[in-house]
Amino acid sequence: MTLRLKTRLTLTITTLVLVVLSIVSLFTIITFTREQIRATYDNGVLISKQVYEQVRMALSSEPTPPPGDTDPEAISNYIRKVLQEDLGLQALFESTTSSSQVILYLAVTDPHGHVLAHNDSSQLGQRMPPADSMLDLKNANFLTQLRYINAPLKICEVTSEMVAGDRSLGHVRVAMSTNLIKEDLEKFLTRNLYIGGIFLLLVN
Repeated sequence: MTLRLKTRLTLTITTLVLVVLSIVSLFTIITFTREQIRATYDNGVLISKQVYEQVRMALSSEPTPPPGDTDPEAISNYIRKVLQEDLGLQALFESTTSSSQVILYLAVTDPHGHVLAHNDSSQLGQRMPPADSMLDLKNANFLTQLRYINAPLKICEVTSEMVAGDRSLGHVRVAMSTNLIKEDLEKFLTRNLYIGGIFLLLVN
């Protein structure tokens, strides 16, 4: 009878520990995932601001005046030429993409999505289709974030609009991969399962 009671008590304690560990682990996983996505987004925003500022400086220091507002295509060609010749922007593109495992590409596009500047010069003049929004992923619920991270390679962009007065000149686009977030999450889960297993052994 005593043995049976002891067995029940052990099972009850083990069950309670499992429930508590599950709740704590779930909360920790949610927090970790959200923090990783937020940090990735914040990094994209910072890079976007740096590119935007370099574009602004390149255009403001260009001695040749821009074409009139009535010819959007001429304006896009003007901006593309200025940015193509700006060594500061090229250096920023090179240093950022070569030193980051997350950044897939950096681009500046006109209002219709045509590439004005890109870390891959072969993309100049090409039209870039819209990508998923990193901001939307950051603001999504946890299950949506988890499904997205575990899906095949997807591209998320942080974008910022370039404006002159009330006119849009295009967008700065920072493309980011979620693969690193997935890898970090897998390492985090493995470590927590290992710790949880040791804790259960100690309790029993």
